[in-house]
Amino acid sequence: MSGDKKPWWAKCWVRPADGLPSYEWQQLRKRVIARDGEQCTYCGTPCSPPFLHIDHRFPLSRGGKSVMENLCVACPSCNGRKGNLTPDEWLNKGVQNAAH
Repeated sequence: MSGDKKPWWAKCWVRPADGLPSYEWQQLRKRVIARDGEQCTYCGTPCSPPFLHIDHRFPLSRGGKSVMENLCVACPSCNGRKGNLTPDEWLNKGVQNAAH
């Protein structure tokens, strides 16, 4: 479909998180980015769409929820290295200080 006028956040690959419908997840993602800006919460690296992730601070796999208080902007590198750890666990391992 040429001439697609959707905003960038609607074009990004988005998965329904913990049962949220895609539309609700997109709206939540948009609000998190508006709150946090386009900068990684963990390392401070600027990351503009679509090269930014929304991270669950307390992972879904460990009972975390998709709510504003549990979500933050993360660069792909930090989000991938953090995995299913909490920020405190990750900080204690010193993993976030590794070079990107």
